[in-house]
Amino acid sequence: MNLNWVSLITGFGIIFIPVASGTTASLFSSHLPSGSGSSTQLISQAASTEDRLEDRLVEGMDKGMLGDYQGAIEDFTEVIRLYPNSAEAYYNRGIAYSKLGNSGAAMADYNKAVELNPNLAEAYVDRAQIYSGLGKTSDALKDLKRAADLFKQQGNTIAYNQTLKMIQKLQ
Repeated sequence: MNLNWVSLITGFGIIFIPVASGTTASLFSSHLPSGSGSSTQLISQAASTEDRLEDRLVEGMDKGMLGDYQGAIEDFTEVIRLYPNSAEAYYNRGIAYSKLGNSGAAMADYNKAVELNPNLAEAYVDRAQIYSGLGKTSDALKDLKRAADLFKQQGNTIAYNQTLKMIQKLQ
């Protein structure tokens, strides 16, 4: 089995995830144009669409890593314009907004990210941090408990344990 590495930037830093070849194409299949022709054409379109999405996401992440949060926001906004169902783009744009101190925009993006992908544990963690900063401890705890459950289900022991420590600090 061939593995590809997918990187995600989270509130914990960069996470590299091994994914079986062909798996990531299915993640982005909702972005494909309707009425595609042959299966070969569909596979080619899926790879091309996936590549464009990943390239734009990586560009935004790179800018964020370099502290160019406004540039990152612009890249993620472009991804959202092209692929409005990309939970990853909303999540990453939320991180950039948060880094710029725009909690309202960050919260809106985290909300959209979990609406599009309710299993995006990192978005719950980052949203909980905003809730905590606003003094909304019960909302923060609810999100952290959801994130902990998801991390446990996903087998992400490190993130699970870090989230449990965050829960303990808030209680």
